Amino acid sequence: MIKNYISIVFFSILLAISLMTGDVNTAFWVVFMMWGYNIIYALNKPYERSIFLAFNFTFFIFLIGNIFVSKVTSIPAFKSSVLDLFSVEIQEHMLVALFLSLSGLLVGFSYFETKYKDIKIKRSIDLNNRYMSNLRKYSKRIIYLTFWASLILQIERAMYVQTVSYVDSYVDFQSHMPSIVRRIATIYDYSFLLFLATIPKYKDAKLPIIIYLILGSISLGYGQRTGVCITFAFLFIYFAIRQKYKFYGNSDIWITKKLLISVFVSLPFFIVFLYTFAQTRLGYDANDFGGILGNLEAF
Repeated sequence: MIKNYISIVFFSILLAISLMTGDVNTAFWVVFMMWGYNIIYALNKPYERSIFLAFNFTFFIFLIGNIFVSKVTSIPAFKSSVLDLFSVEIQEHMLVALFLSLSGLLVGFSYFETKYKDIKIKRSIDLNNRYMSNLRKYSKRIIYLTFWASLILQIERAMYVQTVSYVDSYVDFQSHMPSIVRRIATIYDYSFLLFLATIPKYKDAKLPIIIYLILGSISLGYGQRTGVCITFAFLFIYFAIRQKYKFYGNSDIWITKKLLISVFVSLPFFIVFLYTFAQTRLGYDANDFGGILGNLEAF
């Protein structure tokens, strides 16, 4: 924990020097180094710090990814970032806010991790008793009976965006589906979370998780990255927890080496895709900025 405080002080000094000299570009790279330190810290214990790791990845995607790409890409259309919309003074405030957020995350997480490091999670209930088994079985059945409602609602919104625009959907969209369909869709959300809470084995949870991934990915159809990002972040955290505590012993494996390699190889492509998607949903032609392959040049 002391190392974290020393690192924050070090980066704070670098940030202060860059801001006092009016070097906004260097100030951003100090913020990026702070983010990189958080990632390295999380990867030292990826299972125990899965929530911290997932939060920092989403932090990059939504808050600093745009600025990062503008600094490293050679594609003219991407040479500008959200920072360029504001004066130097506001840019400095934005970078300070980002730095304080990242350092605050690190301090808060490491403090509580140290404070509660000796607390052990004890299983106080038999996961295979009659009550848990029935709850697991029937919540899974409800998932299969209700997921179609959530699918219909998302397709409806995606079709609406195709006829109007991504921005208008936030203001004008209203579902015309019967209220019973909307309520069934809500039941699906609760039943899926309830099913995971019963601690199913991986082989039993595989199909419900695939359905959850498909439904979360459909949010891209109506122009939102949030849904798919939250879906992947939630599953990453859940997988890490299940792999860490192994409620059914070593036979129930949730994270394999093959899965880890696949995730890390596909992560740059996923980030680039989300960034490209952010441009195309606003009406820009992907070919104008090199498309996805062009964006990969930045990495």
